[in-house]
Amino acid sequence: PSTFVVGPGTHRRWELMLLPGEPLHEQWPEETLWPLLARWIRPGEATLWRAAAYRFHGLVAQRWRAGRILLAGDAAHMTPPFMAQGLVQGLRDAANLAWKLERVLKHGAPPALLDTYEAERKPHVVATTRSAIALGRVICERDPAAAAARDAKALADAGGAVPTTIRQSMLPDLQAGLIAAGCPGAGSLFPQPRVRCAGAGGPRWLDDVSGATVRVLALESALAPGDAQRLAQALAPLQGVLLRLDGDIHAPDAGPGLRITEEATLMADWLHGLGAAFAVVRPDHQVYGTAADAAGALRLLDHLATAVMAD
Repeated sequence: PSTFVVGPGTHRRWELMLLPGEPLHEQWPEETLWPLLARWIRPGEATLWRAAAYRFHGLVAQRWRAGRILLAGDAAHMTPPFMAQGLVQGLRDAANLAWKLERVLKHGAPPALLDTYEAERKPHVVATTRSAIALGRVICERDPAAAAARDAKALADAGGAVPTTIRQSMLPDLQAGLIAAGCPGAGSLFPQPRVRCAGAGGPRWLDDVSGATVRVLALESALAPGDAQRLAQALAPLQGVLLRLDGDIHAPDAGPGLRITEEATLMADWLHGLGAAFAVVRPDHQVYGTAADAAGALRLLDHLATAVMAD
């Protein structure tokens, strides 16, 4: 059983299951490795950078916080590589924790805000690790009859054609913590489109335009007179940004907020799919909640501010 991963540029990675009797050590001479890779690549077609043998683990710490000590990354969890989520899990930890630490240390937010870190990340890590383990069991089946039955069932379930599965669709949303629970889209990951805005030249990633801060995304068509001003005022104590989607990016003075247009319709379609016209987004790009109107967005901002601002 093996996994072939296409990396950036010409980088490639293979993971091959060690069979009984094969050594678990770091010394793998090239004459031993090339026959294992012969199905894909041969000597002279690539340079072998590294070979290592190791065991996979699925581990999650019981406690992620003790006072001023917080665990993140491999100190908090280990996951098999079958979904390529090991490093990514640590990056999600860092993104989740960094902005909350900033709110506590620089802006006087209550220390209890840090309790939401484990409440959000631990269930996500457990679910993702279990999915990776399950995928590993699919990949590492060595019995030919069982593997044939597995393949036949997978094809039958997919209607006879091998489907393309987007990895992001296999990852769960946040289920608890600092989100507006029960709100459409709450806990999901905010889209990242290419956008245009006045003075920014060609299309750029949304994060490069808005920064990683609290954001309110609003359909321009859903903004009534005075809504933009009220939203901007509510965002100011949070150092947040109002994003006005499909507004006139060349308007000389049409009120507060950053007017943006998309290259495609990623965010607009996402909002419509949720039955919403507004979204409140955290600095770590997790959606706090969505609303159908500005009044609902203002209520969400008020609840968020209560949790992340000084008492």
